[in-house]
Amino acid sequence: MIEIKRPVILAIMQNQWFPEHHIERIEEMYLEKPDKRNWYIRYFLFQGCLTGKRLLSTLGDGYCWNHIIWEEAHPKIGNKPSANFGYDIDHIQAAIDKHKPDLIICFGATARKGVDNALVQKVFLNQDGMGVDVYFAPHPANRDNPVKGLKELKIWLDKYVEQKGLIVCEN
Repeated sequence: MIEIKRPVILAIMQNQWFPEHHIERIEEMYLEKPDKRNWYIRYFLFQGCLTGKRLLSTLGDGYCWNHIIWEEAHPKIGNKPSANFGYDIDHIQAAIDKHKPDLIICFGATARKGVDNALVQKVFLNQDGMGVDVYFAPHPANRDNPVKGLKELKIWLDKYVEQKGLIVCEN
């Protein structure tokens, strides 16, 4: 029997930001429907910001909209693009526990440090009881031209999915 498995890929970004007048309502949305948190993050990410545009142009719709679960290194929402609250290790560990990913992609130094520390403190297993793979990528809005690194991620991700025997369907 052939098993077709959809990959569980968890992407950790730095933290979200919105204009000040939207933050309170977005925080309320997360509190009202905590099970929709990752859906909201994905939805907001791909509404036209630089980060979302670069991710879509390099990784494509299939990965961005259908196969990557989007999360933040810190749940706090900033009011400008440069906002950085560091990482919240409990938040990261809860996301890994919840989703049991095959792969974690860390976008940027904040996410990398947070995931590194989360993995040092606890052993995480994916849905099949195996260890979790980690890939470190540049933050898509990095000023040092991250597009090359994001394209390298796409090539690596395609090979990873193929080697693991996982199926990724493009729309």
